[in-house]
Amino acid sequence: MVKINVRHNLKEQASALRKVAVGLRSVAINEAINKTASKARSDMVKKITDEFNIDKSEARSQLKVSRAKDRSNLVAVIQAFPRRRGHRSRNVMLFNAEPAPGTATKRIAVLLGGRWVTLTVPVGGGVSVQIKRNGPRKIIKGAFIGNKGRTVFERTGDGRKIKAVETVDVPSMFNTKRINGFVVKRIQENFPKELRKAIAKRLAM
Repeated sequence: MVKINVRHNLKEQASALRKVAVGLRSVAINEAINKTASKARSDMVKKITDEFNIDKSEARSQLKVSRAKDRSNLVAVIQAFPRRRGHRSRNVMLFNAEPAPGTATKRIAVLLGGRWVTLTVPVGGGVSVQIKRNGPRKIIKGAFIGNKGRTVFERTGDGRKIKAVETVDVPSMFNTKRINGFVVKRIQENFPKELRKAIAKRLAM
């Protein structure tokens, strides 16, 4: 599981907070924290899907916000978790995998309808995937799609064994420096704005 941890000094907002009734101060702070965390999750989904070739629903399903609840818990946590506990990789089927026939051909003899015929068939090839949104498609040579279209496999050793072909999962995308850094910056920008709104709301009551 991967988390974002951001601390904010309330010194700038202290004077405004003092104008709010004591019992409502933590309520205002919690509201600001939760709205900031919700925006951060949306930012994270957008940045991940801008860079990686996955659906927003797929990224969103693995990014969870634990909300701040009361004055004893003025914390909201955004966390990313793999569906398979302990793993941060995912089968490349996630990245728009398609069969990629080989460009070379060979002539083979096939028994059809009781007689032998010679056919030209493709050889080589594998599975084509596109991991980066704006990147090229990559061919995994010799790979094939199995498990009723849900998994990309490749043969190992002497070819009698197979293994799933895996790459980065959402938690690893979440934790890339450029994406994580962008979201932390957005949190630091948004929280003071949300807190000012929450304070104004309480003062208007």
